[in-house]
Amino acid sequence: FLPRMLSMDTENGTTSRMLESEFKANDPAEFTIVIRQFVLPIICFFGLFGNTLSVSTFLRNSMRDNSCSVLLATRSISDNGFLLTLFIVWLDFVNIRIVHLNGVCQLVLFMSYVCSFMSVWCVVFVTIENYIRICHPTKVPILCTTKIAFGSVILGLFLSFLMYNFPIWTAGVRSHDGRSYCMTKERFSNVEHAVTYLDTVFTLIVPLALILFFMAMILVSSMEARRRQSRLQTQRLSVVSELRRPVSPHSKVTRLLFAVTVAFIILHTPSHVIRLKAIIQNIIGANYATSDTDRILQQLFLVLYYLNYSVNIVIYLLCGQNFRNIMCDTYCVRCNSNTDVVSHVDREDSEAKSRKLIPEDDREASTV
Repeated sequence: FLPRMLSMDTENGTTSRMLESEFKANDPAEFTIVIRQFVLPIICFFGLFGNTLSVSTFLRNSMRDNSCSVLLATRSISDNGFLLTLFIVWLDFVNIRIVHLNGVCQLVLFMSYVCSFMSVWCVVFVTIENYIRICHPTKVPILCTTKIAFGSVILGLFLSFLMYNFPIWTAGVRSHDGRSYCMTKERFSNVEHAVTYLDTVFTLIVPLALILFFMAMILVSSMEARRRQSRLQTQRLSVVSELRRPVSPHSKVTRLLFAVTVAFIILHTPSHVIRLKAIIQNIIGANYATSDTDRILQQLFLVLYYLNYSVNIVIYLLCGQNFRNIMCDTYCVRCNSNTDVVSHVDREDSEAKSRKLIPEDDREASTV
């Protein structure tokens, strides 16, 4: 039932979803064991740590008044929520089966859907803001405000609660072979299929279409701007002065937002390929068994998908100069202060030693 933590089996023309730790015993890819047992917790812990640092940096006084900081901080919080649910599911692999407890089962399902939805749409909002900054810079003071950013976040939360509240009343703990499992209640099995389609539309098709559209508009606008710039640069002096011109803060922001969008497309989209294939086969009524290749590709794509929630801080540090400077000033100040204290003590020791070596008369003369 978990949207991104599950395998899909298209046997008998149906899409059966199970907890990732409940793969079939004859899974052909042995490396999936390594992925589930070792790679996933590393991704979770790195992501939780990095996203927490990102949130605290984006909410610093010098950045919190920026609309894109609000959106990226919200995304980091959503990513942490998803990684937390992923870690709880991973605990089942080491036989800590808290996900199969009533209450925890429903909460984990609900959070996984809501957090993944919010993360995706924060990227959409960031892409739209980048489009406004590049293609309509005069409207930035009107449209790229923290008020609109907070409004977008609240609207996204409202819609996600409205669409994804179903685990609270459709999921439950059922017994099978003497063990309890977090599963969909039998009478709501059709809801599971409907939600699969709904979730694919609102976390893949619509967001990806919007992102690609605005990215294309940004590309066209950038190419036109370069053509205009090249026509105006008729003298070599103007070309040299243009090359020496420092990068504006506006360009730095758009570069960061562009990197966030591109990384999202690369890491997020492949995971939906096998899922979309299973949905299409189910719609057309084709009875295809899941191939070994599909299972292997699914594991690789899932790792990319999980990295989408985990490595954002790397993108921020590489492409966000202001983010990097503020983060260094915030978390390296203690190291710098400790270094200053040590250097101050060493300086006092050296001065004391020098005073012992200087005769008293000379010492008095040096202070005059």
